[in-house]
Amino acid sequence: MSKISEYLGKNLSGEVTTEPAVRQYFSTDGSILKYTPQVVIYPRTLDDIRKTVRFAWRLAEKGYKLPIIPRGYGSSDVGAAIGTGAVMVFPAHLQKVLELDTKVKQVRVQAGMNVRALQEVLATHGLFLPIFPINMKFASVGGAIADNTSGPKGLRYGSMRQYVNKLEVVLSSGEVVQTERLSKRDLNAKKGLQTLEGEIYRELDALITENQELINSLVGRDMASNTGYRLDMVKAKDGSFDLTPLIVGSQGTLAVISQAILNLAPRPIQSALMVVALPETDDLSDVIGAILGHNPSTLDYIDGAALEWVERQTGVAPLGNLSKQKPAGVLFIEFDDGDGQKSKAAKKVMKMLDAFGATIEIAETQDDKEDIWGARYSISSIFNYHNQGIRPMQFSGATVPIEKVSIFLEKLRELIVTRKIEGYISGRVGTGELGVVALIDVGRLGDRQAAFGFMQDYCKLAVKLGGSIAGDNGDGRLRIAVAQSQYGDEMAGIYERVKEIFDPKGILNPGVIVPAGDEDLINYLNTDPAPRFLDYWPRV
Repeated sequence: MSKISEYLGKNLSGEVTTEPAVRQYFSTDGSILKYTPQVVIYPRTLDDIRKTVRFAWRLAEKGYKLPIIPRGYGSSDVGAAIGTGAVMVFPAHLQKVLELDTKVKQVRVQAGMNVRALQEVLATHGLFLPIFPINMKFASVGGAIADNTSGPKGLRYGSMRQYVNKLEVVLSSGEVVQTERLSKRDLNAKKGLQTLEGEIYRELDALITENQELINSLVGRDMASNTGYRLDMVKAKDGSFDLTPLIVGSQGTLAVISQAILNLAPRPIQSALMVVALPETDDLSDVIGAILGHNPSTLDYIDGAALEWVERQTGVAPLGNLSKQKPAGVLFIEFDDGDGQKSKAAKKVMKMLDAFGATIEIAETQDDKEDIWGARYSISSIFNYHNQGIRPMQFSGATVPIEKVSIFLEKLRELIVTRKIEGYISGRVGTGELGVVALIDVGRLGDRQAAFGFMQDYCKLAVKLGGSIAGDNGDGRLRIAVAQSQYGDEMAGIYERVKEIFDPKGILNPGVIVPAGDEDLINYLNTDPAPRFLDYWPRV
């Protein structure tokens, strides 16, 4: 390994290190897994990325595989930002806004750009990128694109895929290409290239044409958009062709993203925020359905048991006086059509919720909003908890149709009891998502087995209810073991072929989205007593 790091160190302008402390630092991400890399690279230029990937390609030709793992801030909760090869850390140098055109509302940025920093720049021009990852402080643009992130406001504004106009990427051969929608004529020109890019266009076009019926059978199931690869958006009815929506959400398995041109929107000036305490959750689906008719930008849920845990641990009631009612569950709702009581939608929803026996508080000042958001993110106390080997393990992203949310919640509560884990439920129910964070003793084999068993039960339950295991973010390493149960063997074969077309040497983030072997993830569980990545979730 020293020869590899020595060669890269001499040929790259960025830093290269095999220091044990650095490798240990980058062995974890926002998930519960741990993979120690062989080498850590801080690319300084596009040429650094190209040379590194090309070097790995040549090593693979000689029979030695050096996996390439692109990494932003490492906040992936499904293990997509870790691996045993070369971790390429983008935020160190490649984190600039390169161009901003306020007239056409577009920005060109490097992949390591921090999402919150980008939003702050755009806000000074009255613009914003309409995705707000819950971990915005610890999210890079490249990571948000690779995961097709949406965030709490995804209910109204959608996911990252909708705002990516063009990409600059490095293919597994080291070729640098730009993606955009191509006409039939331009597509034919690309297919004539005697390069990996030309091979990709030829083979992918043929694959989509041959399997159009099966691919189309998945269209319309928006919840499934983050499982596997989004092939249905590549070739349009007019014959035009675009790799961009395929690479978005591919988690570094098809190409390494270096730059992106993003579409922007006018920044909402005012918003109305309310918190709703529900005495029971049997009719949660009906409540959500009624609220969605008024176009909220955020609709989140925290189970009453989770809020009680926070109060026991912190000594602070997250909801103030509302906590005294011991609600079965709490909703956090935001509308972007006016401030406080000036929001017509908020007033209509407040009136409507009376029929469900809900207790409502609406923010009248900015301090009120901060208090409500503080209550919403008080659940971070659970995500940050660690004590004598007890660690949080997160199961999130699974979504179901809105009419099935109530039964999803009920069955999750039953699974927590059946698997004998300490688990707490929350999620973005406006899109049908509910997740569980479990507190497990990582030193006990029984706890580890119960946790991974719960993960499989959680995903299978979502699929059984007509949903998806990955409504937000991608499959990562954690979900691929059960992903096939959602889209079936035939589609799994097509996804494997897509991976082969883009990455014939198998060097780009192997083991993510498409299985790379029969490795047992339980062997890669992070059993460190005090995890490094405590700052992933906001603090109370």
